[in-house]
Amino acid sequence: DVYDRLMKDAPDVAEGAETIPYDVLRTALREPWQVTGAWAGDRLVGFTCVAVRSAEDRVLNTWFTGVDPTHRGLGLATALKVAQALELRDAGWRSVVTQNMEGNDAILASNRTLGFVRAMGKRDLTLDY
Repeated sequence: DVYDRLMKDAPDVAEGAETIPYDVLRTALREPWQVTGAWAGDRLVGFTCVAVRSAEDRVLNTWFTGVDPTHRGLGLATALKVAQALELRDAGWRSVVTQNMEGNDAILASNRTLGFVRAMGKRDLTLDY
């Protein structure tokens, strides 16, 4: 339910893209360490997730970061990504790559805060440890 709600509220879906079906997401996100969540009491209010891009090169790809509208503007997306990035680094992953829509100012600002830099393409960003 939270996944569907947050995905439908994401800027890329608002621009006409389709949400990633849950069963497709679960195929890529097989391990608990791939998802980091934020809770308000017993309610999940945000999460971020990564998929393995290259196990051999120890590279991950951020798939989605979403925060419930009632908890936006508090830095929660950045805090989620920082917590996850530190855990991933400590587990031996070397790089996190992401793609962002132009105009998704909130996540672009979060990624800049985290140190992501443009790489390869217009929307490919990478964070090397």
